[in-house]
Formats: sequence, C-alpha cells, structure tokens
Amino acid sequence: MENDAADLDDVDEAAKAFGKLRREVTTMRLAIEQLVDEPNRIEIPDYTETLADMSARIAGMSKRLKSIGSSPAMELTPSELAGQIATAGVEARKVEQTALTDATNNLGVYVREMASFTASARTAQQQNKWLFGFGAFTFVVGIIATTVFFGW
Repeated sequence: MENDAADLDDVDEAAKAFGKLRREVTTMRLAIEQLVDEPNRIEIPDYTETLADMSARIAGMSKRLKSIGSSPAMELTPSELAGQIATAGVEARKVEQTALTDATNNLGVYVREMASFTASARTAQQQNKWLFGFGAFTFVVGIIATTVFFGW
C-alpha cells in the first residue's frame, strides 16, 4: 500500500507537471495565433500619393542642382572670380569717370553761359539807365528850348 501511495504521489506530481505544461503550450499556441493574425488587423496606410509627391520634388531638386552645377559660375575658382570682379570694378569706374568728366565739362559750359547772361543782363540794365538818363536830359533840353524859343 505504501508503494501505491508513492506511485499515486508520483502520478499526481506528473499529472500536475503535464497540466502545467499543457497550460503553457496552450498559452504559447494562443500567443502565436495572435501574432499570426496581428498583421491582418494592422491597418497600413497607403503612402502612394505621398511617395509620388516626394519623388516629384526630389526630381525637381535634382534638375535644379544639375542646372546650378552646370552653370559657369560653379566652374570658377575663387581667384578667377575675384579677378573678374576686379575687372568689372575697373570697367565700372572707367564708365563713371567718363560720365563725371562729361558732367564737369557740361557744368563749365553752363557756368560760362550763365556768366554771359548775367553780363548781358548787366549791360542791358546799364543801357536802360543810359536811355533813361538820355531821355531825361532830352526832356529837360526840350523844356529849356521851348521856353527860350517861345519866350515865356
């Protein structure tokens, strides 16, 4: 009987272990089934429009970068660019110097013309004084001559 009780305890322990193992296997099986079904439950958005828009923008930027890269300015070294800037500055200063010289010459012409007009105006004013004086003198001589001839 003791053997039967020991065997019963062993069987009972084994049954408990198998029950525990069965629960763990069941839990694992359910977890695996959920993992298999999980991708079907996830809603993956459609990024087709977004990716097409991004692709178009990248293509546009690529074209712009190619045009920038092919421009002559990108092929210049800093020293060449500095030389071109200096040459352009010299040319601009020559043009401005010519314009300044022309303006100075024109100003001189205008000043001489204004001096001529001023002198002419002075002469005209002086002539007017002379004419007024002559007229006054003639008026006085006329009065005297009239009084002398008609005997007042």
